[in-house]
Amino acid sequence: MMKRVIPFLCVFMYFMSPYRLAGHELPEVVGILATILAIFGGFRLHLEKSYVLFLAYMWIVPPIAGFVCGIPGNYLQALIPVALILSTLYLGLLLPDANKNYVLKYYRYLVYIAVAFFIVQEISYNTTGIRPTLYIPFLEMYYQGSDEMSFALSRAEMDRSSSFFLEPSHFVQYIIPYFCIVLSNYIKEKKGLKEVLLMLFVIIWLKAGIGFVSLLVIFCFFFLKSGILKMYQRILVMFATIIIVGFITTVYKDSELISYIMNRSSEFSMEVDPYGAQSGFIRIWRGYFIYGAMDIINQILGVSAAGMEAVSKAVYIPGCRYDGSYMNGIQALLVSGGVVGLILFFNYIIHIYKQKDNTGQCILIVMIAIFFMEHMLNTPKMFLYILLASCFNIPSLQKTKK
Repeated sequence: MMKRVIPFLCVFMYFMSPYRLAGHELPEVVGILATILAIFGGFRLHLEKSYVLFLAYMWIVPPIAGFVCGIPGNYLQALIPVALILSTLYLGLLLPDANKNYVLKYYRYLVYIAVAFFIVQEISYNTTGIRPTLYIPFLEMYYQGSDEMSFALSRAEMDRSSSFFLEPSHFVQYIIPYFCIVLSNYIKEKKGLKEVLLMLFVIIWLKAGIGFVSLLVIFCFFFLKSGILKMYQRILVMFATIIIVGFITTVYKDSELISYIMNRSSEFSMEVDPYGAQSGFIRIWRGYFIYGAMDIINQILGVSAAGMEAVSKAVYIPGCRYDGSYMNGIQALLVSGGVVGLILFFNYIIHIYKQKDNTGQCILIVMIAIFFMEHMLNTPKMFLYILLASCFNIPSLQKTKK
C-alpha cells in the first residue's frame, strides 16, 4: 500500500498548489504527510554529499553573515528554516526510495486528467463563452483574501484556461517535464508521436511565457544532443532558425498568435512601466537590482532567508510598485546564499545531472531555465522536477548502485 501511496503523494504535491489548509500551503501539507508515511514505511535518509555541503552552508553561514553585517531579520527563526528542512526531507527521504515506476505512472495520470479538463475548458469557452472551473470548495485558496467562488469566477473570465491550477504558467510548469519524457521517448524509439504533438499543442495553446522559453530550451537541448549533424553544423542550424523566427515574427506580426507572443515578450524588458504590468520585471530582473545593492561580503556569503525582506525593502527602483521579497530561484540563491550558495547549489545539480540519461538531463536543464523566471528554490515544484529526473538514471550507474 505504502509503495503506491507515497509515489502518488510525491507527484500530487504541486497539483495542490492552488490551496491552503489552515493557512499553510497545501503542497507542504501533502509533502509532510508523504514524509511521515515514508518514515513509518521504513524509508532511510540518504543525501548526496554535494547536497549536504550546500545544506550545511545555507543553514550556518548566511545567517551569521547577515547578523554580523547588521541586516535586520528574525535570525532565531532562521535557525529552523522550514522550506530548506522540508526540501531536504523530500530529497533525502522520498527521492531515493519512492518507486519510480509508480511515480511515472501516477504523474502521467495526473497530467492527462489536467490536460483533458483544459481541453474541456477551451472547447466550452470557444463554443459557449463559458469556461467551467473545478476548485475544491472547502479549502482556502492560495491567494489570501480570495474564496473559492470568487476565485473560480475570476478564472472563468480570463482569456486563457488553466485547468485545475491557479494560472496557465503554473499548469504549463506541471506538464513540461512530461513533454521532455514523451519527446525523448519518441526520439529514442520513434513511438508516441501523437502524444508529443498533443503536449506540444497544449503548451503552445496555453500561451505562457515560461512554456515558450521551456520549449526553446528543450528543442535546443535535444538538437545539440543529437548525432545527426556535426557540432558546428548544429550551431549554424540554430543561428538559421533564429533568423527564420525573426523573419516570421516580422512578416506575420499582425496574426493573432504572433502578436500575442510578441506582446508577451515585452515582459522580459528591464524597463519598468510605472502604470502598466510589472510582473515580468519583478520575476526576471528586480532581484538583481537588490543583489547589486548589497554589501560585497553579503554578495559573497548571502543574508539568509531572514534578511531577504530587509534588503528587498532597502532598494528603491523608480516606477516599481512592489517592495516585497519575491525573487526567482537564481536571485533567491544569490541574495540568501550569496555567490558561494549559488555555486554549491549548482555543484549539487551538476552532480545529479551526470547520473541521468538524456531525458533526466533535459528535465534538469528546463528546471534551471525556469529558475531564471520563477520562484522555485526549496519548493515542491523543484522536488517534482528532480524526482522525475531521477527516474531516468544512466543504466550502468543503476547497476553499479545495486
